[in-house]
Amino acid sequence: MVLQDTVLLVDDDNSFLNVFSRILRKQHFYVVTASTAMAALEHLKVHSVDAAILDISLPDRDGTELLVDLLKIYPDLPVIMLTGHSSAQNAIRSLNNGAFAYLEKPVDPEQLISVMKRGIEKYRLVVENRTLMKELQKRHRETKILLSLSQKIAHSLDLNNIINS
Repeated sequence: MVLQDTVLLVDDDNSFLNVFSRILRKQHFYVVTASTAMAALEHLKVHSVDAAILDISLPDRDGTELLVDLLKIYPDLPVIMLTGHSSAQNAIRSLNNGAFAYLEKPVDPEQLISVMKRGIEKYRLVVENRTLMKELQKRHRETKILLSLSQKIAHSLDLNNIINS
């Protein structure tokens, strides 16, 4: 069984949710939809996601506020912000708050999928890097212990001291 990347798609336009859910599913993504920020946050209490696509204008909250909340839960999550009312201020605010990308509606499906795949790949690399760094730190601690032990052994010929060390 092949694991699919999970995408959280948040938009108050049901037509957009339906169309882009189908497009993403055809690209082998598992898609979870929400029409409000609250519904999106409720979903995240139970399930994890690999990427998120958020509309800036949501009925219960600004999408950039939801972005901040998502990044508190998943600090490196690739989040793509979408808007039908593009402005430099929205773009700057989205990117300054940690969005991976900012796209305007109507969005080209191929562009959205391409950006999302790059974001997910970056996310995987960051997670893998963290795992490798933790392993490296663990090995470093083990090496320091072994070095300390070997230095004590080298400086002492007394068998009791060596065993105690």
